[in-house]
Amino acid sequence: MNTKNLLARRRQSGAAAIEFALVFVPFFAVLYATITYGFTFLLLNSFKSAAEEAARFTARIEEVADAPALKAHLQAVVLSEDGTSGELSWLPSLLKDKVKVTVEGPDPADGKLTVGVSYPGYAQSPPLPLLRLPGVGAVPPLPEDLSASAVIYLSRPLLAGAR
Repeated sequence: MNTKNLLARRRQSGAAAIEFALVFVPFFAVLYATITYGFTFLLLNSFKSAAEEAARFTARIEEVADAPALKAHLQAVVLSEDGTSGELSWLPSLLKDKVKVTVEGPDPADGKLTVGVSYPGYAQSPPLPLLRLPGVGAVPPLPEDLSASAVIYLSRPLLAGAR
């Protein structure tokens, strides 16, 4: 009886290692994709909140000299360069350097102002490295650019000389 169990154990001695090797790669790929997608959605949500905060900030501004001055104010708000703890204050400076802020408007006709926050080329230089699996490719597949925008309609002229 003991020799039968001993022979059975010897035949199964490497089975656990092989099973572990077969299960570990897909499990790790799913776990890594979940973490990477979670970080991507965190960035996207932060961009949306930063754009909304910048749009709300324009409602508190009395008057600005011109459009470039307005863009500089809003960029400081979005990237937390004005000393406030804004929506993107948690980003390290390497990522902040890649974030672009766009401002369209305000339109003199309807007062529409659009603030955009984007990370161009996100798929080419993601903050977390991609996992490349043979036969599968990059895990996870990421969007080319991350971008979010917010729109506010101002009831009064914002730029000096537009009154």
